[in-house]
Amino acid sequence: MVHTICTHQARLGGMAMLHSASTEVQIRRVSYDAARGAFAARVDVARGGVTFRYPCELAAPADADPVWVNAALAARALAMSDSARPH
Repeated sequence: MVHTICTHQARLGGMAMLHSASTEVQIRRVSYDAARGAFAARVDVARGGVTFRYPCELAAPADADPVWVNAALAARALAMSDSARPH
């Protein structure tokens, strides 16, 4: 199942995607670890035809808003991806 992240809509589970002019973010395999109190996901960031994969974790309650969870996971992956880019 494929889900799309827009600025106002997202869902957990399966895969979520975020597009910009030059970047695509795909969130896959979102899970919740109750013992850690955190969501975890594999997040792929594609730029210029090259995909970079990041394991992301987000401390949040299990009933957190899925839109917020996906946006936060995407933001973490983008921050990791941007850290290696020259500014």
